[in-house]
Amino acid sequence: MKYLTKLTFLLLAIFLISCEKETAITPESNEIQDLQIQSNIPITTLIAEGIDLKTYFKQQSTIKTFESRATIQQPDDMAVIYFYYDADDFDCNLIKEDFEEFKFINDGMPSFLDEFTDSRIFSPGDILPGITFEAIDHLGYEENHDTSNGLFICNWNSMPNVLMSNYWNTDLVIRFKNDNVTEVSMSLYNLLSTDVNISVFGIDDTYLGMTTVYNQQYFARYLAMSALQPIKKVVISSDYYGGYEGVDFIGFGSCSDADNDGCPNAEDPYPNSIMTEKIVIDGIDTGVENTYENCGTMADEIQTILNQINSEFTGDNYYTLHKKFAREVSKLTYYWFKDRKITSKERTSIGNAIWNANIPYYTITE
Repeated sequence: MKYLTKLTFLLLAIFLISCEKETAITPESNEIQDLQIQSNIPITTLIAEGIDLKTYFKQQSTIKTFESRATIQQPDDMAVIYFYYDADDFDCNLIKEDFEEFKFINDGMPSFLDEFTDSRIFSPGDILPGITFEAIDHLGYEENHDTSNGLFICNWNSMPNVLMSNYWNTDLVIRFKNDNVTEVSMSLYNLLSTDVNISVFGIDDTYLGMTTVYNQQYFARYLAMSALQPIKKVVISSDYYGGYEGVDFIGFGSCSDADNDGCPNAEDPYPNSIMTEKIVIDGIDTGVENTYENCGTMADEIQTILNQINSEFTGDNYYTLHKKFAREVSKLTYYWFKDRKITSKERTSIGNAIWNANIPYYTITE
């Protein structure tokens, strides 16, 4: 009887231990399961809480969209659009937005971004003019999308600075303000590694066409397009699943007018105009507006002088050329001042930047 009692207690202990092992869940797994249910949590929150993103995304990839998207009918008289999947096949030099002017990484910002955006991430003038970006909730789950926190700049795993949707249930929409954009190029990302649909629209939301690109986490996929009529909107969405779409190196314009200034390349003295909001010399912001006229900007004219100065550098004439550069730019700004394009104070600001700039851009040996 004594042995039978001991045996009973032993079997009971083994049973309890086995039950404990079967039901044990690590805090990390439990935490991620809770997050999977609360799919309105932005990625920036996951980063701040130190969540293992690879595990999180692996579990999230099983979530499908709950509503099918409306089918877009292709009009009979639609304009032809061509897609390119290799940069070598798309020989076109376009101005590019690369999101290099950000102030904080992996931090949320409002769902709408353009040249006038004034937030803790971007300041007015940081984004190129003529283009806007927006994260739009395609499922109608407004409670799952905080519009004050809908976008962020991501650079994980050696990624460049990628503009990305902060929520799984949003599409990334790019719009072009002017009607002179017929070519667009970009690097595409999707953190859920799902297929990405790219739908293109023209004036009055005329549907131009669509394509699908397969993405892998942290790796870019190149895409370019060329249309026979203006491109006004590009909608980037995940195929089947909710996703975190991202873009970088957005080129836009016309292959016949690389800088979108309305002057065809063949007639443009500055086919790749410097379109910054202010005149910047060797990283020094003069605070002077970079005025555009006659197919060029003020910065273009200064750059022309700089190119000539650099071409004359021999390795031992730095100071001579530096003074020459200051002298030539001073002549240029005198005419700007005379024609009332700039004020006396602005001319002084440009002059100060010239003297403090490391021009020509070579090692000082003299």
